[in-house]
Amino acid sequence: MNVMRYGPHAVTQGSITGAQVDALMSGQRASILYSDPPWGDSYLKMFATHTQKATGVRPVQPAYTELCARYADLITKYVDEWVMIEVGVRALDPMLEAVRPLLAACEVLPTVYGDGLSAVIIVGRKSPGPLPQYDLSNLKGLSFVKRLLEPVAEPGATVLDPCCGAGYTAKAAVHHGMICRGNELNPARLEKTQKFLASVTG
Repeated sequence: MNVMRYGPHAVTQGSITGAQVDALMSGQRASILYSDPPWGDSYLKMFATHTQKATGVRPVQPAYTELCARYADLITKYVDEWVMIEVGVRALDPMLEAVRPLLAACEVLPTVYGDGLSAVIIVGRKSPGPLPQYDLSNLKGLSFVKRLLEPVAEPGATVLDPCCGAGYTAKAAVHHGMICRGNELNPARLEKTQKFLASVTG
């Protein structure tokens, strides 16, 4: 399994349901899981089409319920404390059903999206205790991710994102002095994360 390393950071390319994320973690633990996965079966099909255009090969994508179950699996195996998952409102129930039993505390917060999209973020922790209090108004993109991680960020700790997209997780992790572990299906999107990590690690 090809794990691409950039100083302390590492990424892999492939389906979340494959062995890539397990190879990426390789027995290590993450303090935080932050992710913005596809919001349901229609989004999974769309991302498969985008990946096919980038690679010439259509990937086998899981059903959304399988994706949610895989998030629960990764939280159980590799995450020590914090869980933050962005989902569309219509995609919330299956993800919440999958991960809520693993969390001692959990809250669903509204997020800010344009173009009529309605989304929320599941914020939880595995041990008993208070959750961060957020004001997420007027925050989008990288600023949004930085703000989410800020109250729980610990320099040198690891952030895991199994669907790491084009680099927000990596940039927010580096901003807070943390280590990024990311996986992404689409190599064209992953390349943006790779270029950023290469630029900050020399």
